[in-house]
Amino acid sequence: MALSLGDAAKAIGTTRTKIFWAIKSGRMSATRDAEGFWQIDPAELFRVFPPVEARTGDSPFPFSLGDAAKAIGTTRTAIFRAIKTGRMSATRDAEGVWEIDPVELYRAFPSVEAPAESEHDTSQFRAQIEEAALAAQIAALRKTAELLRARLDGVRKDRDQWRDHAHIVSGPPVDPTHSMPAPPSRSWWRRLAG
Repeated sequence: MALSLGDAAKAIGTTRTKIFWAIKSGRMSATRDAEGFWQIDPAELFRVFPPVEARTGDSPFPFSLGDAAKAIGTTRTAIFRAIKTGRMSATRDAEGVWEIDPVELYRAFPSVEAPAESEHDTSQFRAQIEEAALAAQIAALRKTAELLRARLDGVRKDRDQWRDHAHIVSGPPVDPTHSMPAPPSRSWWRRLAG
């Protein structure tokens, strides 16, 4: 099961822009479907962006400017001004996308309460992502098994052809149960005369 750009961003807790630039820079491979939408293999996604539990840092889900603005109900410009004036700290990732720690966001804008995420929704979504990753791994293993079976069949066919060729070249097979023929017996005159 392939993920869309938005689903992939949601799965790892980042922005669609970050996923898009990872594809464009060649760090991550993805395909486009018939409508032109990106389709991302979960195994490839987790290869480039390790699961949240494997990351280091204080917060597992940094916000982008847009996500931070949505979370507190303001504009991207207001968030950007807070960063530029030093009211709030934020960093840029390798692609130049702002990463805002949620703790820092709610420290700078205390009047807004942090949204309470339903643990059930998060665990259900993670289970779906893990299921998709496992399904992709199973599909890859099945494909590998098919390729190996095809290669084995080809090797067996080549072996049989070489065996047939060897039989033709060497002549009929020799039966090991037959002993070597005795040397021709000499006539009695030859034996006497020597």
